[in-house]
This record gives sequence, C-alpha cells and structure tokens, in this order.
Amino acid sequence: MKHRGRKSAAELSVIPVHQPPPKRDAPSTPPDHLQPATKVWWQSITAEFQLEKYQFAVLQSAAEAWDLYRHALTELNKHGLTFTDAKGMVRARPEAAIARDARTSFLRALRELKLDVDPPLSEADRIMRNNARGGRLWNPPDFDREADDDAS
Repeated sequence: MKHRGRKSAAELSVIPVHQPPPKRDAPSTPPDHLQPATKVWWQSITAEFQLEKYQFAVLQSAAEAWDLYRHALTELNKHGLTFTDAKGMVRARPEAAIARDARTSFLRALRELKLDVDPPLSEADRIMRNNARGGRLWNPPDFDREADDDAS
C-alpha cells in the first residue's frame, strides 16, 4: 500500500533506481554471465528446439542453476563435505545444500521445458564421461558375421 499524504524530504530526495534487464540481441543468444560450457549448451538447445519467447526465461533459469551447481561442486571438492563448528560438532557444508537445490532447480526447469537433453558439460567433463563409458558407444554384435565364422 502506498504512503498517504505528503512525502517527507527524505522520500523526495531518493531517486528510485530502476535497472532494466540486460539487453541481448535475440533471445537465442546466451546471457553474458553464463559459463562458456553453459553458453555452448544454450546455443545447442536453441538451435535444436523451437522455443517460445516465454520459455527463454525458464531456459535461463536452468542455465543459471547449472552454473551454480557446478560452482558449489567445485567448492565442495576444495573444502570437503563437512566442517567442525565452534562447539566441535561436525556439520554439513552449506555448499552441499546449494548444490542439491541448484540441481533440483535445473532438473525442474528441464522438465518444465519438456527437454530430454544432456546437461552442459565442459570438454574435460565430456572426456571423463566418455572414458567412464569405455570411450565409445556400445555396438551390438554382428550376428551374421559370427554365424559365418562358425560355418567355416
């Protein structure tokens, strides 16, 4: 509810600050504050899918949540999962809750957009994931070739 009556000198001297949201050339260009891997992910999503104008805000929320998740994981790797407080109690680090909440926000935003895509990964993360999978995609055996080998 607004103030009724005359404004005080203090209220008159305050200039309200209105900062418009950062301008982008087009909704398909990623925001400047995103990490490079997340910007590449944004561009791949906008190239592959036709998004409505309102969906870009949800996509931006997903990208920001992923960046926050990666930052929290970096801090957890640096400092560990727990710390000892002033009373000697072992406590979970706040970054663990931040990582959990950011990942949940990311997944909910993807669900809202109805996207079934991989998360944004840096080149090093992509290499690690491929190495964990054996470095290549699984190819089913060629049964015709095996049958030919048995016949000889």
